[in-house]
Amino acid sequence: MSKTNWTKYPIMKKNELKNFNRFIEKSGEHDLWIGYTDNQGYGQFNLRQKPVRVHTLALVQKTGIPEDRSMICSHLCSHRNCTSCVEWKNQYQKKIVEKKNNIKLNEDQIMEIRREYSTKKWMTMEKLRIKHNVSLVQISNAIKKAPIEKK
Repeated sequence: MSKTNWTKYPIMKKNELKNFNRFIEKSGEHDLWIGYTDNQGYGQFNLRQKPVRVHTLALVQKTGIPEDRSMICSHLCSHRNCTSCVEWKNQYQKKIVEKKNNIKLNEDQIMEIRREYSTKKWMTMEKLRIKHNVSLVQISNAIKKAPIEKK
């Protein structure tokens, strides 16, 4: 008996695609995953009894390009549960993009983050990270009253 080649992110069959689309909600320019998310906030879907990340699975369906170990599915927005704002990048390009996206917060943004975090009970560091499109480390540093960098 021969082994079948399993690709983690295959083109889905019609019934699989219908089941997958039940968990996608349109929200402006984003198609947000409302199903299960992992502890990092990425949408997860069981396809053929194997867990897969939904943003990569959605990109495979959209482009028809199967997964490739030299490529990575990269988010173009700050929503980890978004299935529409993704594109293929090679591993080298991803590292360059990450360096370019290392945005510094200005003094006004830091003061706003401190004010929101201290006065709004429902405000979390993750919500602030998404709002300002920066890393959790930058949000944490702003909240901890790290010195404000002068430009």
